[in-house]
Amino acid sequence: MRFYIYKASWLSESVKTRLIEQHQHKVNAAGQFCITSDQYRTQEANRMDCLQKLKTYILEASQEPGETSDAQKAHVHALHRKQQLRVKKEKMERASIKRDRVKGGNKYSAD
Repeated sequence: MRFYIYKASWLSESVKTRLIEQHQHKVNAAGQFCITSDQYRTQEANRMDCLQKLKTYILEASQEPGETSDAQKAHVHALHRKQQLRVKKEKMERASIKRDRVKGGNKYSAD
């Protein structure tokens, strides 16, 4: 099933924008929003499934994104800090390996 999302006057611009952002892979170059279904044996049942999918997509796109809670912000900050520490530890381990190479010298050089 296809419909021209840019010509859909029954959708607000904000919903169209979020719909395109959330489902970029379903919009072709001509601006058609393509939904497929092969879940059922009959064409009519598959059409109804496509309509149900479209309804779900539109409902998801019509919901305004909410504010991020302080708990969520703190959790993300903690994860970010943990990632930074992990990267720093890996870099220090790698630097240590390289530093040991220089100190030990090259056993196989033809000096």
